[in-house]
Amino acid sequence: MKFAEKNRLCRKKFRRLTGMSRRTYYTIVNVISEYEKKKNKPGRPCTLSPEEQVLITIQYWREYRTYSSLRLSVVQF
Repeated sequence: MKFAEKNRLCRKKFRRLTGMSRRTYYTIVNVISEYEKKKNKPGRPCTLSPEEQVLITIQYWREYRTYSSLRLSVVQF
């Protein structure tokens, strides 16, 4: 699912997917966009938009399981 499709989600579903409100999400996107404008980048331009980059990062952080949490579940059994 691309950013455009996820952007059409209702407020509750977007928050469930990302763990944050749209306002917070767009604040992060604006900060990243401003940083990218100031940065002098030689080479090939990125193929992902700042919205997609932030969305991928947030989803990774949200779904990432640390080894410590896995270790706790093994020790409990």
